[in-house]
Amino acid sequence: MGHSNIWNSHPKTYGPGSRTCRVCGNPHAIIRKYGLMCCRQCFRSNAKEIGFIKVRDFFFHFCFWSFIRTVYVVFSIFFRTCTCCIVREL
Repeated sequence: MGHSNIWNSHPKTYGPGSRTCRVCGNPHAIIRKYGLMCCRQCFRSNAKEIGFIKVRDFFFHFCFWSFIRTVYVVFSIFFRTCTCCIVREL
């Protein structure tokens, strides 16, 4: 009985060698969080379909509009115009 026969004689049911990507079968770089069980490459290609949003894009959009609102409010306070009309337009 050789080394490979003994080494692979039992099925692996635990550890990193027991998990593969459910999309492509790749055993490396598996994302297990939230029960995804797919590799990072498949996750990147299917993230929008699954419903994930890039945090960087979300925060950029949010921070950009909050910055614009702040600029309008500061501008209106400086020139003594009505702030409620300007902020409502956004």
